[in-house]
This record gives sequence, structure tokens and C-alpha cells, in this order.
Amino acid sequence: MRENAAQVKADNERFPADLLAKMPYGAVLLDGEGVIQSANASACAMCGFREDDLTGQALDILVSSSDEGTKLNQLLSEMRQGGSIKSIPFGKTLGKRKDGSRYAVELVSWPLPSSFGDLQAVILRDIDEDVKRDDRYRILFESSDYPQLIIVDNKFEFANEAAVRAFGCDSIEDLKSIHPSQISPEFQPDGRDSFSKAEEMMAIAYGSGGHRFDWVHTKKNGIEMLMDVILTAMPHMGSDALYCGYRDITERQKTEEVLRRTQKMDAIGQLTGGIAHDYNNILGVISGNLEILQRRYPEDEFAQGRILAALAGATRGADVTKKLLAFSHEKEASTKTVNVNRPIREFENLIGKSLTSLVSTRLQLSRGLWPVEIDLGDFENVILNLALNAKDAMPTGGVLKIKTSNVTVDEEYARANEGARSGDFVLISVSDTGTGMTDEVREKIFEPFFTTKEEGKGTGLGMSMVYGFIKQSQGHVRIESEPGKGTAFHIYLPRVAGEGAGETFGDEHPHDLPRGTETVLVVDDEVALLEVACALLNEMGYTTIAATSGCQALEILSQRSDIDALFSDVVLSGGMDGFQLALNAKEKVPRLTVQLTSGYTKQYEQDEESNESVSHTRKGLSRSLLKKPYNRQELAVTLRAALDEETE
Repeated sequence: MRENAAQVKADNERFPADLLAKMPYGAVLLDGEGVIQSANASACAMCGFREDDLTGQALDILVSSSDEGTKLNQLLSEMRQGGSIKSIPFGKTLGKRKDGSRYAVELVSWPLPSSFGDLQAVILRDIDEDVKRDDRYRILFESSDYPQLIIVDNKFEFANEAAVRAFGCDSIEDLKSIHPSQISPEFQPDGRDSFSKAEEMMAIAYGSGGHRFDWVHTKKNGIEMLMDVILTAMPHMGSDALYCGYRDITERQKTEEVLRRTQKMDAIGQLTGGIAHDYNNILGVISGNLEILQRRYPEDEFAQGRILAALAGATRGADVTKKLLAFSHEKEASTKTVNVNRPIREFENLIGKSLTSLVSTRLQLSRGLWPVEIDLGDFENVILNLALNAKDAMPTGGVLKIKTSNVTVDEEYARANEGARSGDFVLISVSDTGTGMTDEVREKIFEPFFTTKEEGKGTGLGMSMVYGFIKQSQGHVRIESEPGKGTAFHIYLPRVAGEGAGETFGDEHPHDLPRGTETVLVVDDEVALLEVACALLNEMGYTTIAATSGCQALEILSQRSDIDALFSDVVLSGGMDGFQLALNAKEKVPRLTVQLTSGYTKQYEQDEESNESVSHTRKGLSRSLLKKPYNRQELAVTLRAALDEETE
């Protein structure tokens, strides 16, 4: 029995040391005085001491300061007070190695049963890498320029300074005191209430580990901002938490909206240009045949009256086409370098007559105004259209003000305003004190056929013509309007240096139209237009040969040597346009006179800019281009001028 008791005692004395030796963490045994009795291999490897170096030493040898060691010894001595045995989580502190280096260590202590003597076990876990990693994350979190928050149990647990600034708070504590629901408006743009939608977004993040979406937040002062939000689920102290990363995309949204509107207007411009081309061909057929009939039955008064009425309708249709082309930037302007104060003053009486007696006009024209290069007739139409719109917006009376000034646009303004660029501009502001516009109306105001007027009281093309003029003049427009507070159109036209004037045709009397005896090859894929052009030219004395494609025209030129001029539409089917036909024809017959006609040439003018080898020739052809729909007088004058220029 004595041998068995002795064996048990020996086993009990060895048991603590054997137990600690098998632990994966560093461990030491302390006696009741806090002196190290033994240490396992992990503890020795962690601190660089041998077990003999540690045995008989106080625990201070393993921590970085006497204060920490004293604190630990006090905790250890309190373990058995009151007769109860309890463990003591000491937490994180700095350990020290034999070479004097420091590292982060986590300590936990608990008493062993009294049967093993008055012993206490202290477990040491090296957490240096964890702490360094946490510190790196903390630095990234706190120093990031992007707002970052951590939500635990629907409260802001952590926040960085960027979040404080983004949400307009005074401090991190100020932000943490706000409930997450207080930084969102009542409803999101899709109409859903923010609270229920936020619950859904968080549920998705918890369920899938993360979620990304756009969200309208509000600053503490109520200002709204659009944020790109990233939610990431993460554990925190035994609870579910969400990391929230934010990026303010309010400016990006504005930029995308500007781009969307610009692309929309460009697309509408291309569409209207194409429509105008087909419309011009139709009008050409109608007006051309009417002119032929007008001269065929000069004595029939009834027929002459009907023909004149039909021609007047065709002319009105041509005016609509011009407005469409102006919107699509296709109208070839007859520009002049002018001071806009002069046409505005000269136009003042007409503007006044176009308004009611209830509307007064005030001009505020700056002296020393810079010159601009514009189509004078189009500019007058712009001012008249804006004045008439202002009159309609002031049915009970008001004030129309036209103001001019010199302005210099900087880069900051150019970035903030759609279509703007930096530089010197002449600013023409046309403002009224009328009913104003909603944001929805303002966004559509320049679209062709859009009108707020009653049916039959407007075509919806006046403002699209204004837009086309501004773009064609390389300018931009800014609109200020609010329902009930009037509207102001601010038109910026680029400053030009020097003086100059564009060329215009004179108005020859129709009975004195120039004639000719030359042979003209007429090319158009619209058979009805081809017949009209040939008939008009035949009446003027010319001999005509008809072709419906570029390939057919070149074949005719190869077979005949008596052709003096080529009169061709620009837009042709069959893979060869009028410009290409002209170049090929001039190669075959260098002396050939070429006159082109079209109602839509934008894509070809763009080709000129990208193809330097033909740019000069095409520009020359574009300058002399006869615009559709043309009448007998315009055809006679244009073709005769081209033939005479070729023979000089």
C-alpha cells in the first residue's frame, strides 16, 4: 500500500509538468509566491530562454515591464481569496525575450486543484502577427479617404474620419450616436421606404456574405447624396456584424446623366437629319412637278391658283425641313463675324410687335462686346423664338429682358455644365418673368416636335432650331427655370478675332434665269426626282442624260464624250455616294463640271475630316452644294455658276 501511495504521489507531482509539456502553447507553473517552477518547451522556444533560466524566476522575466508583472502577480494572488478557485484572463500585453526584443502575447491563468499543491498555470500565446495584421487593417480603416463603418446589432460600432466628414457629423462619437436609419431619406428613388429596403439589403449581405448596391444617403444637415455601398458580413465578439464601405457617386451620376442626354440628342439629331433627307426628296418631287405644270398651263387661272397654293404648302414644308436640319447641325450656315448688339437692336421693333402690350421688353447690351461668327438669319430666328416662348409663358404680362456681356469660362464651370468648354464667350441671356418650367420639361425642351402648347398652336420645332443654331455656332446653352419664377436662356457663343462676312447668292428675277446648251448627266436614285431635274434642265435649254446609280453614270461617261456636266445627288444607293462618283468621274473626264445636291450630308462631312487625301476636293464640292428641295431658279443659277467657273 505504501508503494502504491508513493507511486500516486510521484504521479501527482509529475502530472502538471506532463500536462503542460503536451500543450501547443507556451505554459509555466507558478508556486504560491508567483515563482516559476517549470516551463514547457513551447514557452522556452517563444521567449528564447532555457527552462533552467526560467526556474526560480518571477513571472516578470516574461513580460515587458515590472508594472505588468506586478499587476499579474496581484491577479494571481487573488485567485484563491475567499476559498474559491477561479481563472484569471489577463488579456493582451507585451512579452519580452532573452535577447530583449518585444512581442505581443496573450496570458491566461488558472489554479490547479489543491491535490497538486499550491500551483498556478499560466498559458502564453504569441499573438504578435495577429496584432500586426489587426494594426494594418486598423490603419487602413482609419486612414482611408472612403467612408467606412461597422454595424453591430443595428448600431455603428466603428467609424473612420472619412465617414464623419461624409455624413456631416462633428466627430466619430457623434456619428456613432446616430441610428443607421437616420442617415437615409424616408424613401429611395424607386419609391420604397428606406427602412424596409435597408433591412432587405442587410439580409442579403448576411445570407450571401456580401452585397453591393447604390443608395441615397443624407448628411446630418439633410443634404442627399448617392452612394455606392458595399456590405460585407463579418463576425465580431460572437455577434454578426456588417462592414460598410461607401463611395460618393453623386458627381458620377450627374456626369452619366449629362452623357445620356448628349447621346440622346445626338441620336435624335441623326434621326431627324435622315428624315429631312427623305422629306426633301418628297418636297422636291412635289414642287418640281408643280413648277412644270405652272408653266404648262399659264392661261388656266383656276389651275394657277391651285398650283400656287400647293407651292406655298411645299415651301412651308421646306421651312420645317430647314429647322430639322438646323437641329441635326446639318444646315450649312452663311456665317458673318458680327457684334450681336447690332442685330438685337435692329430686331427690337419686330420683337415688340410680336409680343402683347402686357409684355415689356428691356435691352441691357454691354459696350465693347466681342465679335462672334454666326448665321445672322438664324440668330434672329433664335431671338424671335425665345421671345415668342417668353410671351406664351407670360399670359397675364411680364418683362422680357435681353442682356449681352463678355464672359470667360473657366475649366471648373466647363466641367459642371453640359456641353460647355473653357474660353472667351459672348453671353446672350434671354429671360422672362413667366410661369417657368419643371425639370421634366426642361430636359425635353430642345427635342424636335416636343411642345407644351395646345394642339395646333405650335410645331415643336422652334426650340430644336435654337439648339441646332447654338451647336452649329460651337456654343452651348444653360437654362435656369423654376415653376412660377420665370425662365432664363443663357447662350454662350465663342469669341472670334477679326472681321469678315460670308457669301450669299443674289435674287435673280425668274424671267431672267440663266440658260445653257450643254449636256448634263443627271444622277439620282429617286426616279421621280430624276425626272423632275431632267425636265427643269430641258426647259432651260440643256440636254440631259439620266442615271439612277453611280456605276451606271460612270459607264455612260465611258461611252460618251459629249457630256459637259455631272449633276448628282450625294446620297445614292448601290455603294457609291455622290462624292465618290464625282472623284471617279473627274478622273475619267478632268474637264467635267460637277455639281452635287443633297438634303443630308453629315456623314460625308465627317468622312472629309478623317480622309485627308480627298478632304480638299470634298470641301470644295460641299461649299457649292445645292440644298434640297431646290426650285427652278436655284437650280438654274447654281448649275450655270458651276459651268461658267469651270470654263474660266
